[in-house]
Parts: sequence; structure tokens; C-alpha cells
Amino acid sequence: MEKAKNIYFIDQTSEFDHHMVFNASMLKILNLIFPEQKHFHYGLESNIKSVRTLLSEEDKSKIQPINIKHKKVSGGKLKKLFNYFRKEIYRFNNFRDILKQSNENDWIVLSITTFTSFLWFKLLKIFYKTNTIVVLHGDVDFVYKSSSLYEKANGLTHKLIFKIKAKNFYYLTLNKIEKKYLVQDDWLKNEEVLEIEHPFLNIEENNENDITLNSPISIGHIGSMEVKRKNSHYIFKLAEICRDLIEENKVSFKSIGLMTPNMIPYKNNLVDIYVGNEKDENPKYLSRENYEKGLDSLDYIIFFYPEDEYVFRASGAIADFLAKNKPIICLRHPIFEYMFKKAGNIGYVCDSLEDIKHLITKITNPDYNLFDTYSEQINNVKKYKSNFNIKNVAKDLENQLKQ
Repeated sequence: MEKAKNIYFIDQTSEFDHHMVFNASMLKILNLIFPEQKHFHYGLESNIKSVRTLLSEEDKSKIQPINIKHKKVSGGKLKKLFNYFRKEIYRFNNFRDILKQSNENDWIVLSITTFTSFLWFKLLKIFYKTNTIVVLHGDVDFVYKSSSLYEKANGLTHKLIFKIKAKNFYYLTLNKIEKKYLVQDDWLKNEEVLEIEHPFLNIEENNENDITLNSPISIGHIGSMEVKRKNSHYIFKLAEICRDLIEENKVSFKSIGLMTPNMIPYKNNLVDIYVGNEKDENPKYLSRENYEKGLDSLDYIIFFYPEDEYVFRASGAIADFLAKNKPIICLRHPIFEYMFKKAGNIGYVCDSLEDIKHLITKITNPDYNLFDTYSEQINNVKKYKSNFNIKNVAKDLENQLKQ
């Protein structure tokens, strides 16, 4: 890895608090990898302000913020379409200007843009030798499955981008399973892809909590409830299957975060709902303070993800279970199987809702020594989550860049 002069971090579309934690994390990582270089943060003014609230004074002194032109408009579809193309021109010019002023010893890290601007960037990059990393976010999902016209266009554009070759161009995945699929399915070459765990700020702050178990055992779904992407409605089905255990005061079920209207047909009185909604038809997220109190009240966090979801995108709920040192119960899924392989016993992997019921029946039996197992699971979560802290992710990425 040649010594770089300038580091350019770009997020062309995020506004206000959107992606603020990830952007701050990546800026800190780049500061650790390139401590002597000049750093430039290109973004929309509102997002740059949000990101900088999470940076230390030392970090801020090293990073020069540069605002990208942006103007919101209201009006009909034609006016919005015109404004979209106008902003695409701004984005193209922004890419061109950065590439023109950079050289082969610099690094560009493109985090977020539109899929159309991503294509323009890849085409532009053919003519420049600047070292470039592009972060792959959830849009890669559409390469594998798409339904709406937008999703199909997005997926086709990503396939085209992957086929276009440019020197010193790398893709960065935010978990340790996505690369395997992209390479084995021949979308990308092994040497084109870098992979890191999704970095999280302050993930190890909550590391000294006492180990206690509720009676009844408290199991909860966290974050937004979605049918298609998360199988969140399974929490109600599971509670129905476990009705006898609930009535015997052995287990309680909760959902904490946000309930969308598509959950209404599945609701029952066996799951305690903690959301910000005043009415079921008007979804509203819990305040962060109340959300964290809800997480603290759980013994186990439960996941029902379909096997083809959250392979190419990060899950905020996964960050939350790690941050709160909570063991998990989950249906079999590539990301969780990877975690159990790396971390050891951090909970339970099951094959069906009936399997989960058998598990709950077993661990709530008075003859089962749950406390010792639970203590082991919590300690393994605490050890494992160090893989997601800023310093360790930076070290991992730096090692890959050196290779």
C-alpha cells in the first residue's frame, strides 16, 4: 500500500441523521489507517453537521468538510423528475472534480450515492488511477431479487457496474458472508472485494452489566416489525404455540420498537407491544431512551429472518443485541450461523417455530441449569462484539489493503 496524500470520503445523498453513525465510524477508521494524510468529507450540509457531533475534536481537526450542492423542491412529478436529473449533474460534477484533483497515491471512499450516479462514477473511474473503495449497502439485494420497476432498474445497473472494470477499484462489504456469494456467483473477483464487520461506535461501552434472569423468561423482537423482510409476524405465531408456557408463567413475549400496519392482521394479546404508535395505523418509533429500556428488560432477543434477507444489508437489530450483551434465539440464517461459528455459544439456532417451543420448554424447566448457560452466552457476546469496534475494524481493513 503506497503512502497516500489525500483521503476523500463521499456520501452524496444522506440528509440529517441518516447514516450518521456509519459515516462517523468510517471517518474514524480512515483516520486510524491514514493518520498523517489530509481527509476530506464530502456530503450534504445537514448530514455533515450530524456526523460531526459524533467525532472527537481531534478527528474534526483532521477532516475538512465540503458541502455538496443540494436543493429540495416541492411540486408535481415532472418538477421532481427534473430536480432529480439536476442533482445527478451535481453528483457527476462532484465525482469528476474529485477524480481530477486526485492522483494514484490518494484514496477515494464512496459510501453512498444513487445507483445511477454509481454507474457514472464507475465509468469515470476508468480514466483515473486513484485508489477507490466503494461501500456496498443494501442495494445489492436487487441483484438477486427485485419486484418493482425501481428495484429491477437498480439491480440491472449494479450488474452492469460489476462488469465494468477499472484499475485500483475495490468493493467493501459490511459483513463477512456477502463476499462469498458475490464471488461464487461470479459477479465479482475475489481480489476486487474487501470485507469488514459493520463498524459501530461505542459498542463496548455497556460491558459491565450484572447477569440476571427474569421470571418469567422474557423474549423479544426488536426494531421495526416487517412481514416480508423480517418475518416479524412469527412472534405472534410463536406466542400462540407457546400459550401454555405463557399461562404457566414460564415465558413472556414482547415486541419493542415500531409496529407497521401490515402487522395488524397477526396481532394477539399474547405479545406485549412497546412502540410509539398512538394508533396501529400510524407507525411511530419509540424514543431511543424508551427503546433501550425495553431492550434492557429482555433476557433473549429473537430473530426470524428469512435466509435470503440481511445477507447483503446490515441489520440495526444485530447491532443492538451486541451492544446490550443479549443472547439470541434465531431461525437458521447465514449471518447467525457465521456468528455462532466465530463467537461460540451466544444463544440458540432453531429450525422452526416448533423447534423454538421445544427449546423454551427445555430451558424453562426447573431442572435445567439455565443461569450457567446464560452467563456463558453473555460472556461470549461481550468477547465477540470487540470485532465490531472501530479500532479492530480499522486494523482488519488496513491488513487487507496492505495485501
